[in-house]
Order: sequence, then structure tokens, then C-alpha cells
Amino acid sequence: MDPAADSADSFTSVASIIEQKIAPLLEGRSLNDYQLLLTKLETLTETAVIPRPSPQQETPSTAISRRHFLTGNLTTGLDNPAAAKEQTTGQRPFLPGIRYSISRLLLTALAEARRVTVAELITAEYNLTARPSPVPIHLDMDADSPMPDASLLIKPIQSLGFRMTGENPKAQLGPNGERLQRFVRQLTKLISALAEPSYHPVIHLDVAGGLGQLFNNDVGRLLGALYGLEQAARPYLLRVVDPALADDLVAQVALTRQLIAYARMRRMNIQIAAKAHLNTLADVRTVVNAGAAHLLQLSLPRLGTVHQTVQAIQLCQKRQTAVLLSDESIVAPRFVSHMALSTQPDLIMAAWGPTGRQAIDLCYSEMARTAVWIDSENA
Repeated sequence: MDPAADSADSFTSVASIIEQKIAPLLEGRSLNDYQLLLTKLETLTETAVIPRPSPQQETPSTAISRRHFLTGNLTTGLDNPAAAKEQTTGQRPFLPGIRYSISRLLLTALAEARRVTVAELITAEYNLTARPSPVPIHLDMDADSPMPDASLLIKPIQSLGFRMTGENPKAQLGPNGERLQRFVRQLTKLISALAEPSYHPVIHLDVAGGLGQLFNNDVGRLLGALYGLEQAARPYLLRVVDPALADDLVAQVALTRQLIAYARMRRMNIQIAAKAHLNTLADVRTVVNAGAAHLLQLSLPRLGTVHQTVQAIQLCQKRQTAVLLSDESIVAPRFVSHMALSTQPDLIMAAWGPTGRQAIDLCYSEMARTAVWIDSENA
């Protein structure tokens, strides 16, 4: 199949949705009705083919007995193959990327009309009370990224990470995770050698379920790999995103809670973060209420409208769950910076790669410049 043709068809489909469904919703409406427009935007639907689970046997228990725990047999049934799925035609909300993009454009236009910054507008629209101040940065690196130099090992960057790309964990992490452990050791040594003694970033590994693929979601082997990574990261705190993946959110919560519980029993100080299956505000609420992660990575294009993202951040803050705010589409880095400045998540993501540190500089300078402007306006 021709990728160019697919791209053209996708563009045509999005253009058709905007013209036929979204434009009539916005036509003649005041930008001051911003929140009402977003609420209506969230309710718009389209006809689509939707997969649904077929009738299946009872899901096997994922509980681990005391005897199995004491003998080290921590294997569970979470790695069972997914149930067969049927397809049906029904209504679904517009793709979250479309809802996010429209809400971002509306909010930006309203800010320009009122002659305020986007950060000031978000603060006012959602009655946010936190004083806008630059949010610490998570430095996102993948296999093609150079190791950070001394100029990046500074206080504004409080999290340094590795992100697995592609679908070959053996190649990127090593057959038993040894390549990833080697990367952690190298990064730890680099920080110790180049940074000020007071600089203590978190080492953040987004393995996208790669460790689970290597070890067939065997909890015992996963804990062993996480323990080795934690030792390699010392004296710095280690955070691992989605060490293993399950087929759906319910199974993912159960698996992650097991990892957190057994890591606590082994007195490990590791943080487990969640990114997979976080596609709606309800998904975020499920994970937070279950205590299934120390940190949630919230992606703006995946959650839908800006309204959903603000509510998700507020929910996490209420339950004292950390938030890393990201926008993998990288189409509006300034907008994400303003979102972070107003909602005050714990971290904001900036990419570090072969193209250099433009995204990092843009992210921090935009937050710092806007914070100074808001302070001067309020003086």
C-alpha cells in the first residue's frame, strides 16, 4: 500500500470532518463561549468500525499466593493471549488529535483577541491559583540521541531519560536488558563526572513494555531486571515507564500494582510510571484511584481537548500523583509550554537528539519569558 496515498486519504478525511461537523459548530459563535464549545466538541461523533471483545472464558486470576512469593515463583497469567475480537459499526468521538488541535487553535485565538498570553487565559478560564513559574524539564532521548554534555546537566533539567523506539526490545535493550543497564551506568557516570555535586536528576527509562516482552511478563524476572537497573542508577532515583504492557487498562493496572507492591516489599526505591492506555480522562482516573503509578505521562494529543488535559492534571495533583506533560506531535511547543506554566505539572518533556537542543531552549525560555511577563503585569 502506498504511504503517500494513505496520507492523502487521511488528510481528506480530517478536512471532511472539519468542514461537515466542526465548522457548523463554530460558525457564528463567540470565542468567549470557549468552554461550552469544547464541551460540545467532545460530544461530536462519527460512524466507525469498532472492535469489541467476543464472548470469552473467565479471566484467569492474577493473584500470587504467599507460598509462590516466598519461593520466588511470581509468574502470573497476565501474559495469556488476548481474546479474539469482533468488529461492529457504531458511533465514536472524533479522534483525540483532532479535538486537541481544534481546542488549541480556539484557545490561541481567544488569547490573541483578549491580548493576553495563553498561560494567562488558561489560568483565568479554569480558575487556577498556582503562581506561574517555569516547570522542570524532562530530557527525552532515544537510541539516536548523543549523550548530554555538561551544559544540559543543570537544575532546570530534573529528569534524564531513554525512550525505546520501534518494536525490537532485544536490539535496543539487550536480550536480558543488559544494553539498557549499560546505558544507565554510562549516564550515571557522566552525571557524576560533569555535573555539580548538588545536581541529582531522576533517570527516566521509557521502555514501552520492552522488559515485559523480554521476560514474557514474568513478574519475578521483571523485578530482577528493575533491581539491576536501580543499582546501576545509584545514587540517582530511577523511574521506569511501562516496564510491561497488558492488553487493556484493567489488566495493565493489575500488573503495575503488582510490580509496585513487590518492589516495595523488596525495599526498592524505584518509581513506576504509566503512559500506555491513558487515552481519556476516565483512564487517568482509573489509574490514579488505583494507585497504579507514581507518575503519569499525559500526552496532549491523546487526551482530546485542552479541557480534558486540565482536568486530568488537576485530578493527579489532588491525588498527589506526579505528571509529565508531553506533546509527541511536536507541532506546538510554545503552546505546551504555556499549558505547563499555567497548570504546573511536575515535568514537561523536551526532546534532545541529533538536531541539538532547540526544543529544550525553546521550552524553557518560553516558560521563563512568559512567567516574567505575567509577574510584571500583576505587579
